[in-house]
Parts: sequence; structure tokens; C-alpha cells
Amino acid sequence: MIERTFVRLGAIVLILTATAKLLSASGTAHILDLPDPLLGLENRQELWLVAALELSVAGLLCSRALRPIKCLAAAWLGGSFLLYRVALALLKPGARCKCLGTLAERLHLDDRTAGVILTSIAAFLLVGGLWLLWDPPGTAGDSAPAPDKPRSPGI
Repeated sequence: MIERTFVRLGAIVLILTATAKLLSASGTAHILDLPDPLLGLENRQELWLVAALELSVAGLLCSRALRPIKCLAAAWLGGSFLLYRVALALLKPGARCKCLGTLAERLHLDDRTAGVILTSIAAFLLVGGLWLLWDPPGTAGDSAPAPDKPRSPGI
């Protein structure tokens, strides 16, 4: 039950954030043509690339891939997002991640609120993916019961 909820929620969130990035990247805002302070790519190119990664991981989560592959993909993406945010904070103090492009402005979200939301999503993907990766099947993370262990003869 928990695994299914994590996979579905993760896929939905990734599809929504990828859609936001794609809509923003197709806009005309001047910031889209500026380079990202860490990667050096134009913000528009970066939004397209990250949206493609998010959609790829969302597709993997919805696929019949093995549980460890889904968990690793979600954890890798969440960890990458968190690492980017930490690096941005350390190397460019005061710079904010425009991870939703211009959509945050259109939704009247200030940079800080958008940052908290997106950091929470990244943490959810990282922690949820790692937790389910190490949670053995048949326990809280899986709806399927554990196979019965063979009983040893009593003495």
C-alpha cells in the first residue's frame, strides 16, 4: 500500500512539475535566455532537460520495472535536486532556484515558498525511494504479504 502510494504520488508530482517547466520554457521571459549560475546552460535549455528527466522517471515509476529500479530512480532524482539546491545556496548566496520557471510568479508564489515546496518534493523522492529500497517486501512498504517461512520441527 505504501509503495503504491509513493509510486503514484511521485509520478503525479513529477508530471506536474515537468509540465510547469515545459510551459515556462516555452514562454518569452528574459530570464529564460540567461545562463544558470551552476550549470551554465540557458535556463530554457535547463528547464527542457530537467522536464525530460522528470517525465522519464515518472514513466519509469508507472512502468512494470522492478521495485529497486523505481526506488533508485526516484531517490537519484530527489538527491540530485537537493544537491543542486545545496550547491546553489553555497556558491551563489542569495540566488534562488527558478525550478518552476515563471509559473511560480503566475501562481503568485514568492521564491521562498516555491523553494520550500520543491525542496519538500525532492526530499520526498529521496527519502521515500531510499526507504522503500531498503524496506523488505512483505513489510510496511509493500502490500503483498511475506511468504511463510518454512517451520522447523519443534523439539
